[in-house]
Amino acid sequence: GIAVELNGDAAAVVDQLGEYTLTSQTTCHGTEGDDKTYTYEGFVVNTYPLAGEDRVREIVIKSADIPT
Repeated sequence: GIAVELNGDAAAVVDQLGEYTLTSQTTCHGTEGDDKTYTYEGFVVNTYPLAGEDRVREIVIKSADIPT
């Protein structure tokens, strides 16, 4: 029952979604900070930095059990 919106505040979403595996890499978009990938069971949330905050770039669904 958690809504994840593209370009939304990633910190608020990550706090609600629970346990994850985090990977990060230097952004290639000319902004300061790192792109981050939060891997959960059945889906992935990719983020990018903007104005000092991480924003949701992409949601990748990997399981039919994840409602959209």
